[in-house]
Amino acid sequence: MRLSRRTAGVVYVILIALSVTMIYPFLYIILNAFKANTEYLRNPNGPPRVWTLQTMASAIQESNLIQGAANSALVVSISVVGVAILAGMAGYALAKVPFAGHRLVFFAIISGMMIPFQVIIVPLYVQMAHLHLIDTYQLLIALYVTTSCPFGVFLMRSFFQGVPNELLEAAQIDGYSFNAIFWRIMLPIARPALFTLGALTFVGVWNDLLIALIFTQSDARRTMTVDVANLIGRFLTNYPEVFAGLLLSSIPTIAFFLAFQRYLSKGLTLGMSK
Repeated sequence: MRLSRRTAGVVYVILIALSVTMIYPFLYIILNAFKANTEYLRNPNGPPRVWTLQTMASAIQESNLIQGAANSALVVSISVVGVAILAGMAGYALAKVPFAGHRLVFFAIISGMMIPFQVIIVPLYVQMAHLHLIDTYQLLIALYVTTSCPFGVFLMRSFFQGVPNELLEAAQIDGYSFNAIFWRIMLPIARPALFTLGALTFVGVWNDLLIALIFTQSDARRTMTVDVANLIGRFLTNYPEVFAGLLLSSIPTIAFFLAFQRYLSKGLTLGMSK
């Protein structure tokens, strides 16, 4: 359907306004992350007269951002791999291996997307404290994997439902086992969906503050998001250092999204089409 020239103009104006509201806060962070505090106090809205890396270096030296970045990288990488494997296997089984009650199992899994995590924080914390798992990498990874899997199963099931059954039958005729079909045929075909799931999991886990803040207690286990939150409290009057920390924490997610944005768009469209 073609839009009229007037309607198209209104749409473009709305899109430009939305783009400005999205871009301006990030541009504000970039400009002020390279200012000295004295210059920021004189000119908080304009570009820096003297671009300096000293603010960023000071934010790194006086905080735990390096350790936090390493912790985030470890937790995120294992979580992404875990979600991709578990969601891929579950989605394949629910889409191509009919069994009694498979619809009930699927709805039970995706019901996890409907329950706010805040509802179960208190009983979950008590249980994990009894198991002595608070402030461990294992707990962080397990929580991120379990909270990301419901959407992952939904996405992978939607993808595998679009794969022709004739492909599986041909592989079975050629002598492939059930496991061989999944690992050698289905997973390579599902790369767009897996990249999409990996990108969404990466961004969600890297940017998470709630789980990491509640279930970690020591600087040795805290993620970068928690360190940035502590930086805001520590340097409340030194906003350039706060902006420097925010900029550093956002770089990995932006780079990851730019690298896999075409897979992300394709995978999301596929998931919503089912």
